[in-house]
Amino acid sequence: MKKKWIALLLAAVMGTLSLSGCAGQGKEEGDVIEVWSFTNELEQMLDLYKATHPDVKVKFTLVPTDVYASKLKNAIQSGNAPNVFAIEEAFVRSFVEEPGVMADLEDLKPDLEEMEILDYTLDVGTDFDGNLRAVSWQAAPGAMFYRRSLAKEYLGTDDPQKVQEYFQDMDKFMETAEIIKEKSQGNFLLFLSGMGTF
Repeated sequence: MKKKWIALLLAAVMGTLSLSGCAGQGKEEGDVIEVWSFTNELEQMLDLYKATHPDVKVKFTLVPTDVYASKLKNAIQSGNAPNVFAIEEAFVRSFVEEPGVMADLEDLKPDLEEMEILDYTLDVGTDFDGNLRAVSWQAAPGAMFYRRSLAKEYLGTDDPQKVQEYFQDMDKFMETAEIIKEKSQGNFLLFLSGMGTF
């Protein structure tokens, strides 16, 4: 199912961008769609696309991560941008919000709704005016595990639905970390990481 979803998404995105090419600025090499990425994951997905679109020529370029954003910006400014390019969460806004850089993908919304793509994967590629400019191919779900005896002792309940209320957003998460730390007199922490103790 995941492979089918990725293939459908790529087909929709590539179809739109092959016509519009980075809002009309991209390189034109006949019927070749030029794709840039900083990870080989996209290359593997392109294989799925090519399998269902054998008549479309795709040129894939892997750019080292440390120079990717600057090389992409230079290519866009010089009018030599690839037709399709990957963007990382760390710099997605600078491309999505730049006028005339990203194609309008609003026509894809019905297909994306049919694929039941998660809202937050669309939000990251939506500009401040509400226009869809990029589509994330990746969703990263999270999970939290806890010891029920400790939850009952420090939160007063071990019921999963009630415990979930303590972690419903980051503010509640941080508040819960303080509760556990305080009630256990620092003997138990929500988690320990390289960035700090909560």
